[in-house]
Amino acid sequence: MKQISPKGHTTHRNTLPLNRTALWATRSFQGMLGRYIGMLACAAVLTGAPVARARQASDAAGGAQSAQTEATRLTLFGTTLKGATREQMRASLRRRGVSVIKSAPWIDVYDARRTLEGVTTLRMGYVRATQKFAIAEYTFPSVADTQQVSRIIAMVSEKYGQPQASSGNLALGAVQAEWQLPGRMRIVVDRKWPDTTTYLNYVDDEAFTEQQAEYRRYLGEEHQKKSAAQDDAL
Repeated sequence: MKQISPKGHTTHRNTLPLNRTALWATRSFQGMLGRYIGMLACAAVLTGAPVARARQASDAAGGAQSAQTEATRLTLFGTTLKGATREQMRASLRRRGVSVIKSAPWIDVYDARRTLEGVTTLRMGYVRATQKFAIAEYTFPSVADTQQVSRIIAMVSEKYGQPQASSGNLALGAVQAEWQLPGRMRIVVDRKWPDTTTYLNYVDDEAFTEQQAEYRRYLGEEHQKKSAAQDDAL
């Protein structure tokens, strides 16, 4: 991937609950899912195989670098994200005074203004069948603040070191930075354009793939139900 330039050059069978809160949370989940899939597509176009090879190399070296693995274990609110359950994460967030405001089968949505400076929302996504962590997304809203993304990248870098991959330029356009961690975990900072709102994602790639498959099955089943209902009404 190109380095960031500081200058302007360069699913489950049960039907989802139908109450408004659950519907809103489901739409929020769909938005988060779409944003992260878009990030993956961008990374694949810009980096191709090297990113996959780097992740595989990181996994292979895990046993020989146990101290480094311990130091870079991906955690939120004192809980290791790999294999964490929904109830464990809810308990960790409650201890910080942060409670679920909206929920749907694959997602919990939090008012996260008491967590990181500049954050409004935290979305926590889970595999429905196992209730295991798949993805977390912090939203840092902003308008015409082109330097916001660099501040967030710097904040993550203080804990996890410099990103292994990055693209875009800070002054103009989309920006993305990625940290690849042991156990097929990753952190992604992402800014679209022209909206300067920045997203900070923590992802378990294995669980996220499972979550996507679940959701696709759910959509297929719902489509079949809808088609059957339409046929019955004709």
